[in-house]
Amino acid sequence: MDQNTIGEIFLICPFSHKGLRLMGKEELATVNAKITAGELFFYPGVPVEIKLKKAYVTEHSTYIYPIFDNIICLKKETAIVPKNRTQNPLLRVSEGIVEAFYTHYRLRRKDKLKPLPEALPSTKISNDELNHLKRLLPNAGGVFISGCSNSIDTTHNIIFGLNYQQVVHFDHQIDRLKQLTKELNKDSLFVLGEKTKFPFNQNSIAAILSMDDISVYEKEDQKQVYEDLKRVLTHEGSSVMLYDKTKKLHAEGSMKSDKVITKAKGFFKPWNKQKVAEIHFQGVDVSNGQDSQTDESFMSKTSLGRQML
Repeated sequence: MDQNTIGEIFLICPFSHKGLRLMGKEELATVNAKITAGELFFYPGVPVEIKLKKAYVTEHSTYIYPIFDNIICLKKETAIVPKNRTQNPLLRVSEGIVEAFYTHYRLRRKDKLKPLPEALPSTKISNDELNHLKRLLPNAGGVFISGCSNSIDTTHNIIFGLNYQQVVHFDHQIDRLKQLTKELNKDSLFVLGEKTKFPFNQNSIAAILSMDDISVYEKEDQKQVYEDLKRVLTHEGSSVMLYDKTKKLHAEGSMKSDKVITKAKGFFKPWNKQKVAEIHFQGVDVSNGQDSQTDESFMSKTSLGRQML
């Protein structure tokens, strides 16, 4: 199964939550003609100024998601739509907003000439800690998500020795993804998405290892990430999310609630026990941005799967 087919199976639109398909050559030609005529815009109302070479599209062609520099842009603000479907169709978008949008995503030729800023931070851990995390995940399966890392070496070590049908590098920050696309295997998929909502289909992901520090998220955002992990993982799947062990993990409350509910269900229907994905929150020492050196720096949270068995 090729990348495009796999992408059509597990990628979804962040607006409609429906599946996507890759656009054909004739469709792209029609879209590019509309771009030339000034009829298409990015969702914030920014005119689309560059032609598309590849893109995914929703049913009825409501939302188009471009692929630039091998990155599938699945954020809401990177959706391409007609004027009447933009965020504020009755309001004028200033030149400042247009320039800021293109500078942020570096989509035009002149933007590409500008040097990339220093890679945004992602959590640093030692190789021993990384090995510990990998042991919490299956070695093989369908789709593996490596999330929010700007370290080429760490990312190589994350996927080394794994045997998955498809490896996906996911991030909500374009700069970190752009760093990775220069060095990593072209057989991988690179997906840009929202911070708290994964653009993946229900029960479609076998494993996720994210280097993002979830403790910097707002309380409700942490809970949303937890809920979305439950949605996208297969029943046999597993995920690892990192957090600063000196800070409050708000997602823990949601996990405890699930534990109580599941135990109650198991008490009344012990014969109907179902396999549930494992979700691991691992506490790490991220103080001063330094690598932590020992396994003692870890504080492991009980996985959702173990709570439900």
